[in-house]
Amino acid sequence: MRWPIVSISDDLRLYAERDGVWVRSLTRVLDIHQLPSDSSKSRLGRLIPTVIPQLVELGLATVENDGIGIDHKNFAALETHHGIDAFDGLVPWAPFAIEIETVGWPGGETFRYFYRFYSGKQIVNLERLGCFVRRGENIYRLDLQTFSLVEAIDVFNGLSLESKASRDAFIRFAEVKELAEGVGAQLDAFLTGERVIVPSRIGLDLIVESGGRITFAPKIDGAPQEALREAFLGNNNVDEVYALDDSKGGRVRVVLDETQREVLRRCNGFGI
Repeated sequence: MRWPIVSISDDLRLYAERDGVWVRSLTRVLDIHQLPSDSSKSRLGRLIPTVIPQLVELGLATVENDGIGIDHKNFAALETHHGIDAFDGLVPWAPFAIEIETVGWPGGETFRYFYRFYSGKQIVNLERLGCFVRRGENIYRLDLQTFSLVEAIDVFNGLSLESKASRDAFIRFAEVKELAEGVGAQLDAFLTGERVIVPSRIGLDLIVESGGRITFAPKIDGAPQEALREAFLGNNNVDEVYALDDSKGGRVRVVLDETQREVLRRCNGFGI
C-alpha cells in the first residue's frame, strides 16, 4: 500500500507506505550526496539535499536502491524530539477526537481495545497508514502522541493469547492509558477506573509482628499502601501482579519485575 503525500521536486515524491515514509525518485537510483534542490517546488524541495543526509547520519532514515525511508515512529517524532521541521505543513494535522473502549480485563486472553475517531459528535471512518490517516480523498497527519496511542493499541490487539496473559500486558495497559490521557481521549468506565502502576523502584516497610517476627512489605508511590500490605501479607510468596481496591471505587494493579520480587523474597525468606 502506498499513499502519495507530496511532490517534492520534478523528480522526487514523498509517499506513506506500510513500513515508513519514503522519498522516491521517478527516474533513478537516489544518492544522498547528489540530491537535487528544486526551489520552484517547495520549502521541502529546497531542504532535501541537507535534511536527508542529516537524517541518515542520525540513524533516523535508511537508504535503499529504490528510495530513502523513515519509519513512522521516527517520522512522527521529527519535530518534537529532534527539532527537524522540514516536513511540517505538508498535509493538515488530523482534527479528530478519539474514543477508546475495552472488552475483557488486563491479563486475560480476551482483553482487547477498540477505538473510534470523531469529527464533532459524528463517528468518522478513517484508513490508517502509519502516522497518516485518510478520509475519502483527504490525507491527514497524526501527532506523535495520537500515533503512539493507536499504534500501541493495534500492536497489543495483534499479540498472541499467551502474550496478552503475561506481565507485559499490564505494562502495555499502563502505556496505553497514559497516552490516551495525554491526548484527551474519551475513555470507557473500565479504563477510567483502572490504574496500573509499574514502579521503577520499591521501598520497604518494616513490620514487627507478634512474637517479634519481622516482615518487610513493599511500599510503592501511588499504590494504596494498606491494601498493598494486606495483599502482600496474605500470601507466602511474592506475586507478579497485585490487584488492589482504591479509595475511589476503582482498581489499582501493581506490577513487579523479577528483580523487585527477588528482593522481597530474600528479605522475608520466601523460597529459601
